[in-house]
Amino acid sequence: MCASTAIVVFADSPLVDARKKRLLAQASITINARLMSALKKRTISVALATGYPVVVIDHTLQVGKTFAERIQNAYRTVFQMGFEKAVLIGTDGSTDSETLKNSVLAFENSNQSSAIAADCRGGAWLIALNRQAFETADLNGIAWQTPRVYDDLLKCLEEVLQIEAVLADFNSSYDLVKSFTDGHAQSLHRHISKLVVSFSFLAPQHRVNTLLEDLYILLNVGLRAPPTLV
Repeated sequence: MCASTAIVVFADSPLVDARKKRLLAQASITINARLMSALKKRTISVALATGYPVVVIDHTLQVGKTFAERIQNAYRTVFQMGFEKAVLIGTDGSTDSETLKNSVLAFENSNQSSAIAADCRGGAWLIALNRQAFETADLNGIAWQTPRVYDDLLKCLEEVLQIEAVLADFNSSYDLVKSFTDGHAQSLHRHISKLVVSFSFLAPQHRVNTLLEDLYILLNVGLRAPPTLV
């Protein structure tokens, strides 16, 4: 494994995330924050399973007034730690360890200075940069947190590997249920996911939301809390 490459988990406060993106529409902010926290832990677990060094830049470590500044400073922190390549992912996507590992390997084995992988809404679930790309790219010009992110990155970055792994991100409880019907469900919990899918067709939405929230809490039993470098 190449020790010069790090996977960066970029995570906002679960409470802030819950207010921005209420996955469980009929549940309280507190319940939604618990779910966001569980998704964060799941993402860290997925990243750790690749075998690459993992750097967690959560809301307690982010620096900057704007999202662009916080992203730039996250990359800067990782390069200051001595890494030559930084592969940044968020915590609201459906990636699994195999897809993530293969994406990182594709970037490492390419001659490109950057790599991006699209989500289903015009964003990017993975943004990889080496030192050169970071120093030359104007990340302030990206319309972050909009459907223009992927296209803006293509224009901003000089050498881009477009990774062919389009993944869903989670914006509602529907997205969570839908994710259980594809191959990524196996990386979460095969038997419970089948229960959720069956249950979703029989029970009221609030019962589905409750089960989904309990599922994500269950999936994270035994996961350690995220250190800065794990």
